[in-house]
Amino acid sequence: LPSGWSFDLLTDSSVYSITLPPGRYLLSGFVDSNRDGRYTPGAVFPLRLSETRMEYPDTVQVRARFETAGIDVVFR
Repeated sequence: LPSGWSFDLLTDSSVYSITLPPGRYLLSGFVDSNRDGRYTPGAVFPLRLSETRMEYPDTVQVRARFETAGIDVVFR
């Protein structure tokens, strides 16, 4: 898969379902506070806070036709 695939997920539920082909994936995400579709790192001048970002510390293994469970993603 090409790098940079993105999925917009509602945070109303703590369970997500994304259809992916089998393989190994790196998981990261951010809260798009300004709703521009891109991660904004922030700036000193003019002062702009960065958006909350998360990177999962391990590779996620997705097997064909199997559920991947037990991955906790916490944004604080």
